[in-house]
Amino acid sequence: MKLDEIIAISSRPGLFKILSKTRSGFIAQSLFDDVKISTKINDHISILDEINIFGINEEKPLNEIFKFIFEKENGFPVTKMHKASKENLMSYFSSVYENYDVHKVYANDVKKIISWYNILHEKGFFDN
Repeated sequence: MKLDEIIAISSRPGLFKILSKTRSGFIAQSLFDDVKISTKINDHISILDEINIFGINEEKPLNEIFKFIFEKENGFPVTKMHKASKENLMSYFSSVYENYDVHKVYANDVKKIISWYNILHEKGFFDN
């Protein structure tokens, strides 16, 4: 499984693996409960491989951010961050990516990144 096969859909929680492309979207399978769905052309879909995180000097691909988190957590999932305060989330993210742009990266973004990391970790994405 590669990040170019994984999508986030703004109207749906979690992540999805692309199974096939259609004329107007994708057939995808939830990484949470394996339910298959069909997306439409008007769904806001983000392919994880195309997401970059704003930095002060340059943007970092999401894949690199996941690697930073993996190293910080010694290969384990991130724990106790789903209910963390904004300050704790931003402090944690600063320890992962110290040159992130504090004016463009928000606590909700960090929470989503951590959630995605944990989902991918659970599915063995980081096992190599």
